[in-house]
Amino acid sequence: MRGGQLEKAEKIVDAIEVDQADATALTAYIDVQLARGKRKEAIAAARRIEELGPTNAHEFYYLLAVRLEEQRYDDLPELIRKAEKLIDPANGYPEIYLAEVMEGLPEFFEGIGPSP
Repeated sequence: MRGGQLEKAEKIVDAIEVDQADATALTAYIDVQLARGKRKEAIAAARRIEELGPTNAHEFYYLLAVRLEEQRYDDLPELIRKAEKLIDPANGYPEIYLAEVMEGLPEFFEGIGPSP
């Protein structure tokens, strides 16, 4: 998608099965579905990542994005802290920016509580 070949990327994403175990494919799926405004599909993919158990900060970031889209704030501080512990700038983009994106968020969500 970053290379500007949007039609090709969309065809690839459309072929992704949400019940699979490839979290990288699921994060791409979430990206496109949120861009399309298809919340239901993005939420289903995020739930699948939750079932699989996120293994890196990138996957946690997508769980965070979908939870914010859902206005589901329960356990967000804990989720963000787990992601922060896994951030490794050596993984490159987009992980090099995640520390800045997530900075202060656990405290913010603790302050406002779980209600939308």
